This record gives sequence, structure tokens and C-alpha cells, in this order.
Amino acid sequence: DEADALSDPMLDAGADLQSSMFSALHGYYRAGFSALRSIVELMAVGASGTFVKNGQLYADWRTGTAEFSFGRACDLLSTEPMLLSFNHELQKSGQSLFDAKDKRRGLAGGHARQWYGELCNYAHSRPGFTDTDLWSSNGPIYVPEVFSAWHRACLHTFSLCAVLVRLARPQADRSE
Repeated sequence: DEADALSDPMLDAGADLQSSMFSALHGYYRAGFSALRSIVELMAVGASGTFVKNGQLYADWRTGTAEFSFGRACDLLSTEPMLLSFNHELQKSGQSLFDAKDKRRGLAGGHARQWYGELCNYAHSRPGFTDTDLWSSNGPIYVPEVFSAWHRACLHTFSLCAVLVRLARPQADRSE
């Protein structure tokens, strides 16, 4: 009921979700995957913006006077004092959600970063991730395997976003 830094990104993510579904249902799979990337980015930035130390950066981003990238949001979330216990418990089990890639130590990066990177393949039309590659033809056609992959990606994105909302709004009433 009260607006916070996650409110506007959630509205925009909802619009991107509709765009993703529309695109995938009409055979434009690359656009559907790309919209999922936008959702992940918006939700990470919004979740990061809910924490006090990030308030001014978030406000400046909303007015268009500052850059607040997905990577920056993950950096801030991985060091957020209120999330230290959460992040530490994940790291103890050999996992992480927001940590940066570290090639010297052989770390692939946190799960959120890895998922975002996978979706970037579609957003940037990298070889193997274009509509032509996904269709194996010259027009929007139904390809069951690709649609199933988009569906799994959609569920994966929902799950990550649910975690982000829970971290950003730990006291939210979920009884409804």
C-alpha cells in the first residue's frame, strides 16, 4: 500500500511480463526472453533501492540523472548490511545470489548474475539466440522446444523476483 523503491519497477516489470508472454505466444521468442531480462534488471535495481544507503542513487536513477545498472544493484545487494546473514548462509553452502564473478578464484558469480547473463544472450541477439536461430526458419512459427524453454525461463524469472521482493520487503503482510 505504501510506495517504496520497488513499487515503480514492479509496475514496469508487470508490463514487461505481458510483453514477454505476448511475444512468446506469437512466436517472437527472442523478444520474450529479452523482456524477462528487463524484469530481472528492474527488480534487482528496485530491491536494491529499498535499502537506505542506496536511496539517493535510486532517486537519481528514477530522475534519469544517474546510472543504476544490474551489476551495481547486485554489488550493493551482496554487501547490504541487512542481508549479510542471508548472503553469508548462502555462501557457507557454496552458493551465492549476487556475488561477482571472480575468474582467479574460479567463481562463476551469483545465481542472479548468471541468470541475467544467460538472458543477455537473447537481448543482444548473440549467435544461437536470434529468432532465426530459434525458429530454424524465416518466420515466426511455433517451436515446442523453444516455447518450453521460454516457459521455464519465465518460471525461473518469477522465482528470482519472488526472492528479491522478499528481501526488499521482509515485513510485508503476505496473508492475503
